[in-house]
Amino acid sequence: MDLFFFSFSQLGFSIWIDPSKQQILYLIQAGDTEKGIALYQKLKKKHQEHDFSILEQIGSNLLAQGAKDSDETCHLLTMYGASQVKSFENIEIYRVGMRSKNPLIQLATIQFLREIEDDRAEELLLKGLNSHYLPVCMEAAYALALRQSLSGVGPIESLMQSLPSPLHVYFPNLFVMMGSPEALFVLKKLMGSPILNVRLSALLAAAKFGRDDCLNGVRAGITHSNEAESETCAAALGYLQDSHSISLLKKLTRSRSICVKLAACRSLIELGHQEYQKEIIACAQKENLFAISLLADIPNSEPLLVKLMQSDRFSTCLNAALALLKKRDARAVPILLKMLIQDHRDMGFEELFSPGYSLTAWKVIFSCKQYAEKTQRNTPSISLALREQILKESLELPEDSFLKIAKAIFDQEQSSLLPLLVRLLENIKAQKGIELLQRESRKMGNPLVRAYSHLSLYRQGFEKAHRPFLIDWIKEKKDHEMIRFRPLLSWKEVHEQNQFQLTPEDTSRLLVEIFIAFADRHDLEGLDTLLHAIQKGNPKNRYVLAGLLLKSIQ
Repeated sequence: MDLFFFSFSQLGFSIWIDPSKQQILYLIQAGDTEKGIALYQKLKKKHQEHDFSILEQIGSNLLAQGAKDSDETCHLLTMYGASQVKSFENIEIYRVGMRSKNPLIQLATIQFLREIEDDRAEELLLKGLNSHYLPVCMEAAYALALRQSLSGVGPIESLMQSLPSPLHVYFPNLFVMMGSPEALFVLKKLMGSPILNVRLSALLAAAKFGRDDCLNGVRAGITHSNEAESETCAAALGYLQDSHSISLLKKLTRSRSICVKLAACRSLIELGHQEYQKEIIACAQKENLFAISLLADIPNSEPLLVKLMQSDRFSTCLNAALALLKKRDARAVPILLKMLIQDHRDMGFEELFSPGYSLTAWKVIFSCKQYAEKTQRNTPSISLALREQILKESLELPEDSFLKIAKAIFDQEQSSLLPLLVRLLENIKAQKGIELLQRESRKMGNPLVRAYSHLSLYRQGFEKAHRPFLIDWIKEKKDHEMIRFRPLLSWKEVHEQNQFQLTPEDTSRLLVEIFIAFADRHDLEGLDTLLHAIQKGNPKNRYVLAGLLLKSIQ
């Protein structure tokens, strides 16, 4: 058989005009992936170059197969693979996901759709509002609110009206995020709801988003006798910088309710009356957790926070340390380490809210898994989200303090924090950070710590020294299934500024991150390894790897 071969060496790839090319694609489409990849590798070896056009078709064909696979595991992996290239070409992947009878598949589909800027994604999200599962409907509504969808206001309002009135409390944030006149009209109606918690949610949402056109509703609410409503309105007046309400706020500082008093004092401080700092400090000295959290914004409160970290109540220590962390004070590190390092006590954390929801703090939960089973709350995942947020904010501490935290996480083998930690070490681009990673890459013991260290150094440009280890790791783990995802948090459970993503666990995540690193750097040796994994590895992984194959040749 004659072979015609044109080489575009300056472009770094080749095009093969060969009947074998069609045979490769036929084998892939027929489901004989192993033989198809073997034939591709044979031709690639002959010409010593990759043909990116064939690779693109291989990747697209595998994603198309995954979209049609009736196995939900395969379908989820296919969506994950497509998400790596932000691909919406195989729209059927997402349509099937939204039609699934499994709510977890529907939730995952919505998360992937959130990342895609395409009008067809919005159409599918609107269909998500009609799901038989309320959490799916709410996640679809949140995704539409993030997009500030003009067509989503009516359907989201219809969803709200179909639910019992107490559940309307979750909707004000959605309407204020959307921001259109129609959405704000609904928000103002909610501010007059006969359900107290719905009113509070609407008032606070309007204030936090700076909607001063809602100020009259806030002023009216502050005169009501209910303490929770007084607290919410007092906080809202500060957010909206309403100087005309200063006299009302001063009266509220004498309230019998500590939370009303604290909210009013904070608003007065925001309006320039710094003398009310002493009221918050006095409450913090009595170990009020909400007051301790407010000290983060009070100048010169560091000595008191350091003293509070010596308390016998660990929740007091915790909130004092978090306040110091926001002040970028390294004296918080000893308590932060106790929060970050998991041990036999199985420590977790739960967010506390004041009656008017304007004040927040954290409390410690021991035997976290047992507590979660008893209360049916996703406390372990919420605790992990907080730990990750603490680790991110620790990056703002002095370099030596952050490296002390990093070393402790490595030494205590906190695998759940490793992916984020190595990324943060890459961000600081410090010689001491590189030396720490080099030390961990040579340390015997936990192979996951060693592998993540090699990966981080590879991503920082030390490819030659660390590529061999990563390739060996992939070959050893190629049969590992990539479907073990961390539990999803709802949009209401996610800690502020911490977007909780659908993320594979431990070994699964490391495999994916290694392949992504190869793809990002267009590493040809890594590309060969990826093809080998598609050919010889766990068949279900092919759908994730197909997306990474497309990413590597973009």
